Amino acid sequence: MTTRDKRVPDTISTAVVIAGVAGVLSLGIHDPIAVSGMFVGLGLVVGTARLTGSYWRVWLATGLCAGIAGIGVGLIGLRLARVGTTAGILAAVTTVIGIGLGLLAIAGRTERTIERGGVAAMYGSLAAFGWAIGLLAVEAVGGVGAALSGLVWIGGTGSLGLRVSLVLAAVAVGAAVFALPPAAITRPENIGTYRTVRRGFVVGLGIATVVLAGAMSVGRYVQEIETVVDLLAGSAVVRVPLAVTIAAGAGLAVFAAVVRELWMRASEPYNAAVPMLSGALVGIGGFVLVAFGLGTGIEDVIVVLFGTAVVLGIGGSFTWASGIELADDGTGATLTAGATHTVSIALAVGAIVTGAGVELQAGLGVGSVLDGVSALALFAMAAFVTDVGHYGRHLGWEIGRDGASPLPQFVRVGWSVAVAAAGFGIGVLGFVVATLFAPVLSAPAMLAVVLALGAILLGSWLLFA
Repeated sequence: MTTRDKRVPDTISTAVVIAGVAGVLSLGIHDPIAVSGMFVGLGLVVGTARLTGSYWRVWLATGLCAGIAGIGVGLIGLRLARVGTTAGILAAVTTVIGIGLGLLAIAGRTERTIERGGVAAMYGSLAAFGWAIGLLAVEAVGGVGAALSGLVWIGGTGSLGLRVSLVLAAVAVGAAVFALPPAAITRPENIGTYRTVRRGFVVGLGIATVVLAGAMSVGRYVQEIETVVDLLAGSAVVRVPLAVTIAAGAGLAVFAAVVRELWMRASEPYNAAVPMLSGALVGIGGFVLVAFGLGTGIEDVIVVLFGTAVVLGIGGSFTWASGIELADDGTGATLTAGATHTVSIALAVGAIVTGAGVELQAGLGVGSVLDGVSALALFAMAAFVTDVGHYGRHLGWEIGRDGASPLPQFVRVGWSVAVAAAGFGIGVLGFVVATLFAPVLSAPAMLAVVLALGAILLGSWLLFA
């Protein structure tokens, strides 16, 4: 009996990829450098998909993943620190879009390569940490204290820094919880209950973190709350425990996952621990050489390396856990379904970030028009990807990837394009009118335009569904 391939069909995947690339190009209108994040995301998926075969191939793929991860962290972190919050967020958004597009378009991804990719990332974390310690030893000024201070005050001493520390601490704790072997916590007969409790704890932790971070963001508009948040953000009593939680959680996650992986593979003749670790060391070393070649200061390189170690450690443990969770999904349906969600959410976040920075001015200025139109285009593409992605997931699940006829998919894609284009056109018209009447309408008018676009798209789908 042949197992049905439940992945998103090729036609829908292609449509989502095209929309994702178009969305990245729209973000490039606001910040051209952000486009490079897409290639970082694609590179990570390519490297992960190649973690099979000979030791040399695993060595090369691990080095590629580790080096690209360093580039990605450097791109996002340095733009966040040097250019501004918006530039850093857009670089992160395009990187996430690149990962989603890679999951849809690049072959070779299985639950085994995903699991091995997580292990490779954790080796990359060890390599980045080792390189950072080595550079600290070379640097005469600052030493380890400067790095520890950077971890404590990551993101700055203001509200943004507190939110960043809070989110990283929550992610580190969640990663450690998933990485710990169940045998260290519970008995075999209770494994089902343990997994349920584990998922519930992580979900609850995530919700609590989002609520707290959101309350801090909203607190900027309430003087009393803003005062309390600023006081907490600048207090070492608060920031030091968060830094310890980040370091301990990331370290525990890496240690537990790597030890468990080596233990489980100890009886197998094929053990890729050595090529993964050596490849990660070479990949991170190549990134360091490139960074110095571009004139980056040693302090910035050290900070990026520590950031890379944290990101790879936490992200690798989650990726590894995801590979294990996907063991029963041999067709990869969950991967492609998650990829469509990822692309649509990232496009929406990019639209919100770029749209929030649009300032309406009297007359039709080229800059304001391009920023406003690109934000509306991103909203339309996010709605398009959400709709066709939902259709593609159900089509793959009910009919199968091979059994799905291309013609109905083309019809559905065409219909979704028409609805999104109509909503986008009306949104642009409203934006132009709001611009002509600025500053009488100003920012509230732009908000009304965005809400109107969402209402048009939602109403159209409800009417013609």
